[in-house]
Amino acid sequence: MTKPLLKLGTEFVYNPHPVYDELRKQGPIHHVLLPNGLTSWLVVDYQLAREVLADPRIKKGAAALAPITSRLRPGDQYTTVSTDLWEHMLSSDPPDHTRLRRLVTKAFTSRTVEQLHPRIEAIADKLLDEMADKPEIDLIDDYALPIPMTVICELFGVPEADRARFRELSTTMTASSTENAEDQEAAAKSAFYATAAQRGAASIELATYLIGLIAERSKNLGDDLMSQLIMANYEGDKLSDKELIAMLFLILVAGHETTVNLIGNGLYAMLRDRILYEDLTRTPERIPAAIEEFLRHEGPVHLATLRYTAEPVTLAGIDIPAEELVSVSLAAADHDPNQFDDPHHIEIGKAGKTKGGHLAFGHGIHYCVGAPLARLEARIAFEKILARYPNMKIADEVQWRPSTFLRGLQELPTVLD
Repeated sequence: MTKPLLKLGTEFVYNPHPVYDELRKQGPIHHVLLPNGLTSWLVVDYQLAREVLADPRIKKGAAALAPITSRLRPGDQYTTVSTDLWEHMLSSDPPDHTRLRRLVTKAFTSRTVEQLHPRIEAIADKLLDEMADKPEIDLIDDYALPIPMTVICELFGVPEADRARFRELSTTMTASSTENAEDQEAAAKSAFYATAAQRGAASIELATYLIGLIAERSKNLGDDLMSQLIMANYEGDKLSDKELIAMLFLILVAGHETTVNLIGNGLYAMLRDRILYEDLTRTPERIPAAIEEFLRHEGPVHLATLRYTAEPVTLAGIDIPAEELVSVSLAAADHDPNQFDDPHHIEIGKAGKTKGGHLAFGHGIHYCVGAPLARLEARIAFEKILARYPNMKIADEVQWRPSTFLRGLQELPTVLD
């Protein structure tokens, strides 16, 4: 059985849930042209998403993906540096993935994460102090972004003077393509769009910077995350220099870009629902459960990182040839009414109808190793701001980032009192 190609427009980027509601009625998987110009098989069903995320026939290797995406989207340019940066454990398959994750997991133990608790609290307190005299703030730039960015930069040993540029490079590398923007003039003025050349240049600059950081830290190893990764050893095995750079890049993007969205999306959910806001202000012990529902309802990642078919496969009765792209929509899976009652409504403690919770952190061997740190940062961020400012209100309309990968707000204008 085959399926026609469906073109998904900008409405899919900014408000995907109505699109998914319609697609889900027609089946669990669809052949689509994504707004970024790639054709892919899009999974919108919860159970099928879990199956695909754990299917060994559907792979993630960055080196193999590059020629496939170039074939499907002519004009894509991949430098050796940009490809190398994506060859980390999130974009690798066993046995490479097994080896890399075994080495890196040691740096993300519960003990390591818990040691960051006092520092994250201090960062949040400082940011909240700085907000006090402002008539209006942007909860993304003034709060949701600086918390994880400061944590990651301190873990990496990035000097404060370099952190703004660090953020710019990360934004450019995860930006949407200007070539596929419907409004070219608006895209040219937005930090959330970039050309292929700009992304390539950012890759080279970031890789060069990370090489310098590694060289400097290697002279004076300590207890920080970068030192632990440099020293990571399992039965004589270590990360190569290239693997170390790719791993630091993964932690930078996954460790701050996604956590910014988790905090920002959660704050937006609370500010839109006064009952929820006041409930969590009165009973902060419910915040950890609320975080799980925020992750389900509007998780920080829209589509999971790209996969490809290593051989012909049949999914939900659809025959898919080898070397085709497969995109798993975490957003669609976590709004599947066959899995969650009233999925578009936030309900703390919402449980699935079948075994398994939300898929915001993925599923299977690629489940996010940094999930405990993201949860800790979000919990502290919510506890601190609700205790300090119980009367915040949204000041203006919001706009979602023009991304099929990340799901987050461009800004969240807010009046504190």
